[in-house]
Amino acid sequence: MEERTFSRAMQLLKSRQSLRSSKPPSSTLPVKRFPNGSPTFQGTPHIQGMKKWLGQLGHTDERLRRLKVIHVAGTKGKGSTCAYIDSLLGSYGRRTGFPLKRGLYTSPSLMNYNDMIRINFQPLSEACFTKAFFEVWDGLRLDEKDKKPPRKLQLLAIMSFHVFLQAEVDVAIYETHHGGEFDVTNIIDDPVVTAITTIGLDHKEELGGTYESIAWHKGGIFKKGACALSVVQNPRAAGILDARARELGLALGYVEALQELPGKFQDDAQRINASLALRASDAFLNHHTPGSHLSPEDVEDGLRNFRWPGRFHIVEEDTTTWCTDGAHNPMSAEIAAKWFRRLDKPQSAKNVLVFGLDSDRHDPYNTLETLATLLSEHVEGIVLTSDTGNSDNKRLATYSEIWRSHARDVKIKIADREQAMDCAREMGTQVFVTGSLFLVAFVLQKLNQSCT
Repeated sequence: MEERTFSRAMQLLKSRQSLRSSKPPSSTLPVKRFPNGSPTFQGTPHIQGMKKWLGQLGHTDERLRRLKVIHVAGTKGKGSTCAYIDSLLGSYGRRTGFPLKRGLYTSPSLMNYNDMIRINFQPLSEACFTKAFFEVWDGLRLDEKDKKPPRKLQLLAIMSFHVFLQAEVDVAIYETHHGGEFDVTNIIDDPVVTAITTIGLDHKEELGGTYESIAWHKGGIFKKGACALSVVQNPRAAGILDARARELGLALGYVEALQELPGKFQDDAQRINASLALRASDAFLNHHTPGSHLSPEDVEDGLRNFRWPGRFHIVEEDTTTWCTDGAHNPMSAEIAAKWFRRLDKPQSAKNVLVFGLDSDRHDPYNTLETLATLLSEHVEGIVLTSDTGNSDNKRLATYSEIWRSHARDVKIKIADREQAMDCAREMGTQVFVTGSLFLVAFVLQKLNQSCT
């Protein structure tokens, strides 16, 4: 009998990691489905095979329709928006009795894969995760002739549907991995609410290099009959989103930042995400019981209890203050850098940046360029590292050159992840860690922080 432990589940899951080639094949999906007749998705669409695999587990379309889904896509802030929705609905549920059980699926993981799948904001326990994993693993191995088993992220999404259906959650809040039209989460035909956060230029290799093509993909989560919402967008993105909504007979509702929201927000982006979450929550509640909505007390309580580790996350440690944010593209980096600059710091503080981003999918050089433009006059030292533990000396040397083009005399150290924290402690007292959620997760784990 095969070992059935959490560590074995992690090992098998990691074995399904997708290996990316430098030039993935173009999609074979019909060209006419893309804006201007031009295909923009590169590689195998992640949604392919999802319904077949779920069907093997007994999760038919009819069964999937039992889930009451809020589906969120976007470039920046979709995870935070999902967490705000979860917190707001949690406050409403504690007061009224509905929803009592909330499912939340977000990506990527922070500390471990089980924190991607949550019920009432609590990550699945290792025991529950292990049980669900092997139920899915065994169920899908029934078809031994299947030459294209699901990859890691597909498996995790399949697990989330499996877990939420078994738990009979009252609401399932889903964040797309990226994109929307061909995302693994986009198998729900009748979500209650769909929402789009701020759209920027990220995952350009797969989604295309323009606002129009990326917006087209994000708008793929819109479904006939579902409430469709979006934050105010770049006009080029908004035009495509409007067109996609009209095709389905939907009136896309745009949400502006609500200045009257209670509480303190770390950044305007947080206020915008919270505003979208409030509208999405009200739309969901009104669908369940016409006329129902969050009370002012629900909003205040939900915003006060909001938590989203790894984003605008500060940890005090003896003489060092760690300011962490998983910004991993130029848009996110700009927001995170401005947040760090605004933070109250002692006059004697010495600011240090720790940066690591190994993936070319997120425009790493322009991400660091953005940080250098905004922070070169505000930091005394730089530590460049790997966010995954696989150091690439050529990449790190290029990072060093980028920063020195802004501040030639700044002290720069190149170190592995273990050494990077010690280097930062030696160089300063106020440390800004960014570039990747993997790097932020590593630092938070070392600081004994939890994912809740």
